[in-house]
Amino acid sequence: MGSELKVKFTPSSWEKLKLFALNEELPAEVKNEINCEENFQLSIKTVIQFSRWKCKNQSLKPCLSEIFCNSDLILPELEKPPSNPELEKRLKKLRAAEENYRYKNMVSNITTPTGLKSGSKAPVISGLNFAVTMIATVFATTFILKSLVPNLMLRVGIGVAAATVLLCIEIFLAIRGMEKSELELKEHKQNLEIRKSK
Repeated sequence: MGSELKVKFTPSSWEKLKLFALNEELPAEVKNEINCEENFQLSIKTVIQFSRWKCKNQSLKPCLSEIFCNSDLILPELEKPPSNPELEKRLKKLRAAEENYRYKNMVSNITTPTGLKSGSKAPVISGLNFAVTMIATVFATTFILKSLVPNLMLRVGIGVAAATVLLCIEIFLAIRGMEKSELELKEHKQNLEIRKSK
């Protein structure tokens, strides 16, 4: 692409320009450029010359608006200035320092994730959950076995046995969950110590 502004015409507009090139009164520079160009482009200087000539000869058809309809202005490509290697190195260092500063600001307030904090409400909630599960299991088993086992005491005994088994499973899962959260807490503390030592 050249270093000057150009106007790109549509093929139909270009045909109209070619007809104007046949006119003997058209300036020679404009004629030559219209006849030589094959990609429907004219320099902005030629377009201005043509427009001035056309304004003087307004009786000639088509008018300027028809010729310039749907044409595009092609801007020259700007050349990038050569980069300075010293400035590039300095810029990389500054970016790295900025990223490091932002990262340290982000992690400076972090102590323990909320999921790893052991609260005082957790044991109370677990105890209530165990009690509700046990009572619900006894009542559900007693009600379900009503048609199979007519004796109420036997149904309650089976319900208590089922509730005990379920309670043991829940206690086992709760202990595993507490161990897992303690391990995660230890790992998190170690990671924080490593970050602080850096």
